[in-house]
Amino acid sequence: MAKRLYVGKLPHDVPADEVRNYFESEARVKVMDCRIMTGFGFVEFETLEDAENAVRLDGRDFHGAPLVIQFARENKPRREPPRDMRSRRPGVAVIVLNVSRDVSWQVS
Repeated sequence: MAKRLYVGKLPHDVPADEVRNYFESEARVKVMDCRIMTGFGFVEFETLEDAENAVRLDGRDFHGAPLVIQFARENKPRREPPRDMRSRRPGVAVIVLNVSRDVSWQVS
């Protein structure tokens, strides 16, 4: 099982250090990494036991709102693009139909 937790319903302006301190003081655990985005974040713990202790804080009040704390989903490997898409250059493809052979695509 993962040692990384998803933390949701965070205030938009909360710094990572404040979230780290919250977990270390309330759950008495060692936080290895804390990455906060707008309104949510991921916290990684030293041991699985620390993560299990921290997930018990789910629903507790943090800055006036209950936190959502869950084990983070594992990253899925990215799919490779279809074979015919790999060789194409990035950009936009345009298909033009019903055009006379006498028409040139070049501007004169």
